[in-house]
Amino acid sequence: MNQGKLLNIFNYLDGGGEIVVFNYDFFRKSLNVVINVLDNSVEQVYNITFKNISSFYINNGPGDSRLDYELVSDVEFWELSSIGFIKEGIGLQRISSSNSLFDDYYSNSTFFLEIYNTLILIESHSLEINEEQYTIP
Repeated sequence: MNQGKLLNIFNYLDGGGEIVVFNYDFFRKSLNVVINVLDNSVEQVYNITFKNISSFYINNGPGDSRLDYELVSDVEFWELSSIGFIKEGIGLQRISSSNSLFDDYYSNSTFFLEIYNTLILIESHSLEINEEQYTIP
């Protein structure tokens, strides 16, 4: 994997693109995100597919703002606020509950996306950007 190239792409996209496609396929364990970037009047399209996703976490906002379910159907421009890759992962994520029902569920996300205040964490070791494959060891 060319980690430097991947980081360069993510740094370029960080905080500067419009999400035009966002499709999570539960059965294929994949997420496809298409991001358009307008740079000096030139449109560039980044088609990113996270593959073989082992964990997928969404938090609708920090603190109690995550409980705000106001409809956003009038939004016409979905901005990618940030995107990143952390090779060693963000650290162990566990579900804490009063019983042991979920004790065996944990993950270590390697990718993150932020769309407005929504945080998306993805544990995946394979992705494709504009038909170029990346494998995370």
